[in-house]
Amino acid sequence: MLNLDFPSVMTILISGLCTGGVYGLFASSFTFQCGSLNITDFSFGSWLMLAMYMTFFMYTEWHIGFVPFIIALFLCYFVISFLISRFMLSKRDEFTNMIITMGISLVIQNAAILLFSSSPRSLGIIEKTINIGGVQIAQTKLIMLILSAVILIGFQTFLNKTWTGKTIRAVIQRKEMAYLLGINSDRVKNLAFAVSYVMLAASGIMLIILFSVEPTVGGFYQMMSFLICIIGGLGNLKGAFFSGLLVGVLIAVLNMFSSQFAMVLLFLIFAIILVARPRGLFALKSH
Repeated sequence: MLNLDFPSVMTILISGLCTGGVYGLFASSFTFQCGSLNITDFSFGSWLMLAMYMTFFMYTEWHIGFVPFIIALFLCYFVISFLISRFMLSKRDEFTNMIITMGISLVIQNAAILLFSSSPRSLGIIEKTINIGGVQIAQTKLIMLILSAVILIGFQTFLNKTWTGKTIRAVIQRKEMAYLLGINSDRVKNLAFAVSYVMLAASGIMLIILFSVEPTVGGFYQMMSFLICIIGGLGNLKGAFFSGLLVGVLIAVLNMFSSQFAMVLLFLIFAIILVARPRGLFALKSH
């Protein structure tokens, strides 16, 4: 029987909240692709896994500067995803895109097994904690939560305030009208897809700091992305982030009672939410 005092419970809940922030960040990228760009990307989890591996090797073997690595990783993900969108996904129907991205996912996963083996890898960072009235707050997890929120706010500011961001929104909302105004809609969508992959790469960097990585972990994060997006409402960035926080807390609570059945119970709750609110808890109002 559980015998948890208030500080212990709060420690677990805050830990889940911080982890949920990272979930919310990569789910926001996924919901932007699915809800705004109408691209169902089944290679999303594999690219996330690959970013985790790249960060792991940067830290343990390559010993290059963190800032140069981030710049290089973001640039690589931006260019590769732009090319994938431009030459493989653009102007194809949704079903074909699903098949193509599934194929890309299988290639990445099997390449990871071949190159990295199936053994889990982790950075093994020793966590420092802040003690507030007996409540233990992990500094690294707290930083990840803050960074996730800052990145998402930055992305929304980019969409709402910059000329490029407003162009992306125009293409998403009125593609035909944007075309009549002389905007290359396909190029803008490719750009938006590439920007979402930069958010994905940032999520991968944060995930390897918190968790271990293995070639098959991409499937779990793909599943989590889908679950969080549905709860938050498809295409709703804020909803995805708040849903990520909710899922992080739920997992922490469920693990307190039964770690063996935590994911089963989570999907049961997901099914109940889906029946009660088919458009999600934070679905955007239609005008």
